[in-house]
Amino acid sequence: MKLGNISLDGSKIHADASKSKAVSYKRLKEIQTKLEAEVAELFALAEKADNSALPEGMDLPKEIAAAKKIVLARLAEAKAALLERCR
Repeated sequence: MKLGNISLDGSKIHADASKSKAVSYKRLKEIQTKLEAEVAELFALAEKADNSALPEGMDLPKEIAAAKKIVLARLAEAKAALLERCR
């Protein structure tokens, strides 16, 4: 058996993924569950708001829209990307 030459140069390549944005599938599901609970809580506050006053400075339609459209949509995209990577 004959081996050829093997060379290592120690180059470091910058990666685009940051530690704060890299999420495992398990952690993604935990975050998704937590955010869905927050959205449910906001809906409960909205129902309660019909009968009483909200905390000062809280705009429920904005809070719900932000949680639903931005955060949950991004989580769904990340989940789809993870599933695609698994395939």
